[in-house]
Amino acid sequence: MSMYFLDALNEIVSSYIIFPLILFLGGMLTLRFRGVQFTRALQGFRFMLGQELEKTEGIVGTVSRYEVIATILAGNFGTGNIVGMAMALSCGGPGAIVWIWVAGMLGSALQFFGSYIGIKYRYLNSQGEFLGGPIGCLVKGLQSKVCAAFFCIFMLITAFSAGNIVQVSSVVSLCSKGSPLVASLIGLLIMFLVIPVLAGGKVRVMRFSAKIIPFVAGFYFLACVTVIGIHSNNIVAALKDIWSSAFGISAVAGGVGGYSLSKVLSTGVSRAVMATDCGSGMVAVLQSNSRSRSPAIDGLVTLVPPIVVLIVCSLTTLVLLVSGAYSSGETGTLMIIKAFSDSLGPLGMLVVIIAMLLFGFTTLLTWFVCAEKGLSYFSCSSSLNSGLKIAFIALIPFGGLMDVRLVWILGDIGFTGMVFFNCLSVIGLLGNIISLKRQIENLSEVPFVAMDRGLQK
Repeated sequence: MSMYFLDALNEIVSSYIIFPLILFLGGMLTLRFRGVQFTRALQGFRFMLGQELEKTEGIVGTVSRYEVIATILAGNFGTGNIVGMAMALSCGGPGAIVWIWVAGMLGSALQFFGSYIGIKYRYLNSQGEFLGGPIGCLVKGLQSKVCAAFFCIFMLITAFSAGNIVQVSSVVSLCSKGSPLVASLIGLLIMFLVIPVLAGGKVRVMRFSAKIIPFVAGFYFLACVTVIGIHSNNIVAALKDIWSSAFGISAVAGGVGGYSLSKVLSTGVSRAVMATDCGSGMVAVLQSNSRSRSPAIDGLVTLVPPIVVLIVCSLTTLVLLVSGAYSSGETGTLMIIKAFSDSLGPLGMLVVIIAMLLFGFTTLLTWFVCAEKGLSYFSCSSSLNSGLKIAFIALIPFGGLMDVRLVWILGDIGFTGMVFFNCLSVIGLLGNIISLKRQIENLSEVPFVAMDRGLQK
């Protein structure tokens, strides 16, 4: 009974407090910064790549901006971005993708400002490690160690539930076909793949992500484009269904009933926030290790991940529509499998398994970095850190054997708590808007390394 109560309570808080708050703050910041997510995204992309050339420079931080962004994308590219789109279509219809874009782009403005203040207020702990994002904002900006502690607790809950068990369970359930023995073996395989990367700590994870993410994104992109190309004659009809469904105008796809505007909108908003992590503060936490002296530029580079993730979500939606999987009556993972298998034959199932494994693997690694950051706020003890690694790794083989309903609820609660305290830090530090606007206006097309040195905190 308590599980259902927690689920209902979290749904109410998310629907009527958290998501409206994100849209309000995102919309307000979009207006204040004159649509920065549209006008400065390309510049942010160039800054992200520019610092790859400056790894040997003795400036603040331990990893380059590219490595940070790759880690952010690794966290964003979870199994939920594949199966989650099938769920979005089932709950909100094809038009949900339109509102996913709207909410995602508004949320990216919130992420942009949150990353700026997250770097500006980052600080060194007793072990010489940077703590930033909502942690730094709450501790140094708002002088609230209690709120920072709550944020870290919620981040740890999310890391162990949605960041670990849910990812493993999604992969295992796809491959095991209900066999506990097979599920255990797959869980052990994932664990042994994870150990060498996690053993090197957060810096190794971030640098590993920088190497693997282009392959992960490229593989899934090519698979989706292939399926869409095979059914290219259905693209126009799919786009019409998306448009009509987005505004609740008519019934859609193969006789399936139309959806009300409120249902399509709420589904799109919730999936956008979950897919891009724009409101959780996770991005700013990961950025605290960035090799940088310019919070303004670090804010700009965070405009890149939401666009990449939204493109992935859009491709998945098109695959499900043009292949006919959406109107087949299948849901969730089965809808994804049908889309690729009907289009690519036996190879389609292999594509889904590989994509889910890669997406789940990279997401698991990223959330471990967040868990380490959360723990380091409370203690820098090496024994506690080792205990965290052992617990995180030991949990992996059980991910495919557990009833994930409670785990999903815990993940949702953890994410909701992160969003709340992140928004609290943003609201409390809105006074920084003027200084950020001034820095953004001063940016010009000069060499990136020189510009980064010239802008100080």
